[in-house]
Amino acid sequence: MARSTLKKVRGIELLYGWSGLGVLGFLLGASILPAAAQSPSTEPAVSITGGPSVTEGADATFTLTANPAPAADITVKVHLDDRGFFAVPWVPDLDREVPDGYPDSFHYLRWYSPTKVIIGTGGTASFTVATVDDSFAELHGAIDATVQAGDGYSVGSPSSASVTVKDNDSPDIPDKVTLSIRNSSTITEGTVIVLVARPSTRAQVSVPTKVKITRTGDFMATAHGNINWPSFSDEYRNYQDCLQGDGTGKGACTHDLHLGALRAESNIYNIGTWNDGVDEPDGTLTAVVEYEKTGETVTSNSVTLSIRDNDPTVVSLVRTGTVS
Repeated sequence: MARSTLKKVRGIELLYGWSGLGVLGFLLGASILPAAAQSPSTEPAVSITGGPSVTEGADATFTLTANPAPAADITVKVHLDDRGFFAVPWVPDLDREVPDGYPDSFHYLRWYSPTKVIIGTGGTASFTVATVDDSFAELHGAIDATVQAGDGYSVGSPSSASVTVKDNDSPDIPDKVTLSIRNSSTITEGTVIVLVARPSTRAQVSVPTKVKITRTGDFMATAHGNINWPSFSDEYRNYQDCLQGDGTGKGACTHDLHLGALRAESNIYNIGTWNDGVDEPDGTLTAVVEYEKTGETVTSNSVTLSIRDNDPTVVSLVRTGTVS
């Protein structure tokens, strides 16, 4: 059997046998190994950073960095998304139609991702995402970019980045709110009343908002008896107490809407009525929305609807005299 010994050459341990391969055999063997097997650590890791915040209408910039720099061009996949309504809604030079059921303003970022970015031997590459300068007030948002796995590179750290996009339209708080009734302005007891509040512009901040209700008649469905009653806030329980009984002659019942009520294009507020089986006069309900702006109270238009009783009138006959 051939003898072999272990020798160290320049810090590398070699199996040196009588076969005569020695260092020459090692070098020849190494030279025919695939490049990836020779140095797996040379595959670049790609990270991403975002540029400074921009105002809508300007391009959001991102930079990809490959470490180490690749020996040849690599194509990196990047997933894009937007928080808000800032990305360009349509890219005419892309041969792809908006899918059925989506509006014309459908944002291409989610649909056309991932985008592909080429990193050259310099090790870095930048790309931009266009934003739209619209005329609609909205919350500040962001463009998000995330490196996805692909051939010839690994996903480094950080793997995702965001660029803040600031809205440049109208004040933070709307000038007015328009209140309307969905469907008919006359309902029958047992029907849910649907109020719709539409701010003139979408608030960019949370705005404490209240709905105030005055009414006649005893038609309101309340949360009394609900198993969660003990956990309700004092404000909500007081509001429910106010809705109980005949509202004729009572003051307004006030309820706090959620802080984001004016941040949406519209806000729906439901009020339940009770089909009680009691004959009673018809009633009414009037509602307004109020909030504060620059130290003054802004009040919406008022809406009024009629509530019809649906119970039969019971007539009792009482004998009052003697029939001869």
